[in-house]
Amino acid sequence: MKDQTLAAARKLKDTTGQYLWQPSLQLGVPDMLLGKPVRTDPNVAAVALGARSVLFGDISAYWVRLAGGVRFERSADYAFNTDQITYKCVVRGDGILVDQTGAVKAFVGGAS
Repeated sequence: MKDQTLAAARKLKDTTGQYLWQPSLQLGVPDMLLGKPVRTDPNVAAVALGARSVLFGDISAYWVRLAGGVRFERSADYAFNTDQITYKCVVRGDGILVDQTGAVKAFVGGAS
């Protein structure tokens, strides 16, 4: 989840008034939400209508692969006026959640 989403989740309580989020008291140990470690990523969508803003579950079942090869390109024309040669590397990646039985759940914001 995004840092702003975590800030909102820190305020959530259960039916007995206990906070669902528990901060870590040890260096190197992650904070916990519902007894599970919490990781933040600035690239995750913020909470919004239809946005997947929180992933919860066993992410070790997610596999990442190279889709195709690695391509290197060279151009002496791009910066011709400055006598420079430019290089470009193209790498395509892909990923899939291998365990399709519901090991990972996504929160999708709704209208309310």
